[in-house]
Amino acid sequence: MAIPSDQIPIGDGLDPSGNPGASFFIDRTELDIIQQDGPEWKLEDARFIAEAVQEPDAIFEGLLRPRQENSLCYSVRVTHDPNEPESQALPRYGYVFLVFARLGVGGFVVFDWEWREEDADHPGHPTGWPDDFERRSWLKT
Repeated sequence: MAIPSDQIPIGDGLDPSGNPGASFFIDRTELDIIQQDGPEWKLEDARFIAEAVQEPDAIFEGLLRPRQENSLCYSVRVTHDPNEPESQALPRYGYVFLVFARLGVGGFVVFDWEWREEDADHPGHPTGWPDDFERRSWLKT
């Protein structure tokens, strides 16, 4: 299957039910906008996307945002920084990294990502997760 020219492959990850083998891409247009207009941290933090889709702590469906109701959110307590492989420290203690994706041609297309404080009662989940998503579709056990 041909990949649209506006998508850059990330690699395989988990589907919304937690099954391995789903293909993930990043929206090239989104990257171009961030590279041109910033914020700079967002482009730098794209390095954590692969861990989020390959080894999430939780996957959520139904973003409660306008025009994103069919999107997904992958949440992970990042365990390592791919730019600092020798470091044992968590990149951002007390935070989870969220990756937002939608179903696209050939797999899932990442269109946004951010850090959010971690829910103290639900490790690997962002604070306010019950109010931000319709449901949790998968939980790491």
